[in-house]
Amino acid sequence: MLRLEFICFILIGLGCGTSINNRDYSFKKDCFPDRQVTMQVKNQSGIIRKVMDTYVISQDNETIRFQACNLPIDLQVQDLEVVFSGLVKEIYATERRFATPFVLKEIRVA
Repeated sequence: MLRLEFICFILIGLGCGTSINNRDYSFKKDCFPDRQVTMQVKNQSGIIRKVMDTYVISQDNETIRFQACNLPIDLQVQDLEVVFSGLVKEIYATERRFATPFVLKEIRVA
């Protein structure tokens, strides 16, 4: 009987793991507080890409790239398809960037 309870405990425990495929992430903190919001996006499709040493959310055949300052480490996976919402932040006139500053509000695997 003890052995059966142990097996049931193990099986239940294995089923409780959270994978990135069924997890929704939401955020409240602004990690670019000094930049103005230029636009808000909601429920947009994108693909995670690695540009240099940074993961970005890419859209429209690589013509739009968002550098999400709060992209979770477990979603930093090349070619991962996601659906996301957040705030597009300004690029200062004195800087040149490979991706637009972005603050995620929500993200999930597509």
